[in-house]
Amino acid sequence: RRNQNSKAVFECLNSEACKGGSYNESSSADDFCSKGHEGPLCAVCSRNVPDPKSDDSHINYYMGSGFVCQPCSGRRGFLKLDSADSIKLLVIFLILLLVLAVAFKKRKAIIDWMDHHAEKYNNGMTSMSILAITYQVSAGNFTTPPSHHHITRSHPYPTP
Repeated sequence: RRNQNSKAVFECLNSEACKGGSYNESSSADDFCSKGHEGPLCAVCSRNVPDPKSDDSHINYYMGSGFVCQPCSGRRGFLKLDSADSIKLLVIFLILLLVLAVAFKKRKAIIDWMDHHAEKYNNGMTSMSILAITYQVSAGNFTTPPSHHHITRSHPYPTP
């Protein structure tokens, strides 16, 4: 429900977020949400939830994959990577480094090739630009605005 007074009931967007239950006068909408979820349709991640393991700390939740709220770790930083993600990131970095090293080593050949093919590239880009502009102009709606239909349809020129 959108609020406590709403009679319309909507299906939860994520079945894991809504635990359900029976309603009584003291129930709030958030009572029907799973841990870490709150708000309309249990689609909002909770903030500053008291930590049951500690009297003086709180837990914040973030929207994880599948619209499931996950507890934030105590770790500060924008990346939280497990070992598999770290290895994937390292492999991508090494491949990028290898490509840059090869490009640096062959920079003279690459520059010569670019100089040799520059005219073909520029002509191709000019043709692509002309096609894109032609498409944009032809796709436009050039009908007269509705406020002027009575003028253009009944009289060729407006009367003073």
